Amino acid sequence: MVALTDKPGVAIRVEDDGRAATVALGPTPRAQTLTPEQVLEAMNAAGLAALSHWAQALADGLARHRAAPDQRVTIELPATEPRTGTDGHVLWRDGCDPTAARLQAAGADGERVDFYNQSRFVFVAAGQVLGTLVEPVPGQPGVDVRGRAIEPANPQPAAVNIADGAAVDAAGQITAQVDGVVHFEHNTVRVEPALMIDGDVDFNTGNISFKGDVRITGSVRDLFKVASRQSVEVGGTVEAAHITTAGSLTITGGVAGKEKGWLEVGQDLAARYLNRARGRVAGHVWVAREIDHTHIAVAGGIQAADGRIVGGRVTLGGDSTIGELGSPQGQHTIIHLGFSPNLERQADRILAIMARFRRRARRRKKALQKLHHGGDAHALRIAALKRELDILRHRRECWAAALQRTRDQLARIATAVLRVERTLHPGVTIVTPRARATVTRQHPGPLVLGLMSEPAVGIKRSGRTTYERLTSI
Repeated sequence: MVALTDKPGVAIRVEDDGRAATVALGPTPRAQTLTPEQVLEAMNAAGLAALSHWAQALADGLARHRAAPDQRVTIELPATEPRTGTDGHVLWRDGCDPTAARLQAAGADGERVDFYNQSRFVFVAAGQVLGTLVEPVPGQPGVDVRGRAIEPANPQPAAVNIADGAAVDAAGQITAQVDGVVHFEHNTVRVEPALMIDGDVDFNTGNISFKGDVRITGSVRDLFKVASRQSVEVGGTVEAAHITTAGSLTITGGVAGKEKGWLEVGQDLAARYLNRARGRVAGHVWVAREIDHTHIAVAGGIQAADGRIVGGRVTLGGDSTIGELGSPQGQHTIIHLGFSPNLERQADRILAIMARFRRRARRRKKALQKLHHGGDAHALRIAALKRELDILRHRRECWAAALQRTRDQLARIATAVLRVERTLHPGVTIVTPRARATVTRQHPGPLVLGLMSEPAVGIKRSGRTTYERLTSI
C-alpha cells in the first residue's frame, strides 16, 4: 500500500494493485474545514482518477468532516471491477440436463409427492435435441483507482466432448442418435442405449421405465416398478416389486414377492428361487432351487432338475423337469399341465373378431336383399355392397386360418409332460385340458406325468413306455 500525504488534513492510501484507495480527512481546526476542491486537488496530485461512482462517497465523507472536523473521517474508494465473461457451456433443453437434481424432497405448497415415480435419470428418444453448445461471451474491462484498465479473465470455450450415442451439428445443436439415457461426465456427453443402475432400485432412483436393456447391480425394493422393452438383469433380489420386460429377465438372487409383486416376462426367466411370486412368462423358466407358493403361468416349460415346486399354482405350456414336486407334509400344490393362457386368450380374441365380421356380413346381406327388389335404380349401391361382402369373406377366411393355427398350437401344448427326477408327494393336483387327478401317496422318481389318450392323467415310470392312470396307483 502506498501512503500519500502531500495535502495538509488529507491522507491518501492506494492499494498496490490499484483496486482500492482510502482518503482520510482531518482532524483540522473548525475554521479550516476542507472543501471539495481541496480534496479533489489532493486526489489528483496522488494520481487518483475521478471515477463516477465515488461522487456519493466523497460527498458523504465531506459532510461528516464538516460536522466533526476534529475527528478523522475515512472514505473508501473502490475501483470499477471488470465484468466477468461467460465460459462456453452446454445449454440443456428442459428435462434433458443429467446434472440437475431431479428427485424432489417435497411437493410445492404442500402438494403430495409420489416418491416412487420420481427419477434421477434422463431418458431420451433418437432424434431428440438435448441442448446447444454455447460460445464463450467476453467480459467488460474495469478501471482501477488511477484510471487504468483492468482486463477481465478470458472466457474459456466449452471443453465438451460428444461421445457415442450423441452428435453435434455446425450450429452447436446436440442430438441423441439412439433411444437411451443421457450421461454428462468428465465434460463428455453420451447417450447409452442400456441403463446401468449401480445399486438398488429404491427411493434414490424411483421407478424405471426404459426402452433399452436395464442392468441393476443391486436389488429391486418393495413396491417399485421396472419396465423395459428389452431385457432386465438384477444382481440382487426382487422383492414385492413389479417387473415388466419384453425380453428376458435374469435375477442372480431370487424373487421374494410376498404375494404382492408381479413379473411380466416376454421371453425367458432365470432366477435362483421364486418365493410367493406372481406373474406370466412367455418363454421358459430356469430355477436353481425352489418355486415356493408361487402363482405363475409359463408358456414354455420350467427347468429345475435340482429344485422343487411346493404350494401355489403353476401353469406349464411345455415339457418341464423338476427335482421334487410337493412336500412330505402334503402341501396342496396345483400344476396346470398343457395349458397356454396367452394362446387361449388369443383364440378368444380371434373368435370375437370373426363374430363381428359375421354380424357385419349379415347386415350387408339384408341390405342387399332389399335393394334387389328395387330394380336397376340401386345398381351402384348393390355393386358396392357385393365388394364389401367379398372383402369381409376374405378377412373372415384369414382369421379362420389364424384360429386353426392357434388351435393346432394348443393341441400340441396339451401333450406337454412333466418329468419328476426325485419324488412326487401327496397333495399335488395335476390338471390337464381334459382331465385332472390328485396324488394320494408318495411316488419315487424318476417319473413322467402327462395326459393319457383315455383321457386321464397318467404316470410313466422310468424305463416304461406306457402311462398308467394316476388315480389308480
